[in-house]
Amino acid sequence: MNKEKLHSIVFESNTRAGRTFDLTILYAILFSTLLVMLDSVPVYHDRFAGTF
Repeated sequence: MNKEKLHSIVFESNTRAGRTFDLTILYAILFSTLLVMLDSVPVYHDRFAGTF
């Protein structure tokens, strides 16, 4: 992959690859936030301490 193509994917959302990249990053952030929220609940923390 050349530098221009990679720049287009990462920094521009008007391409299909750019939009896919943006959505993937967004879902990863949301999933990570959900895990942190669940880990802060004592019942879930105790039950899934090894998983988180």
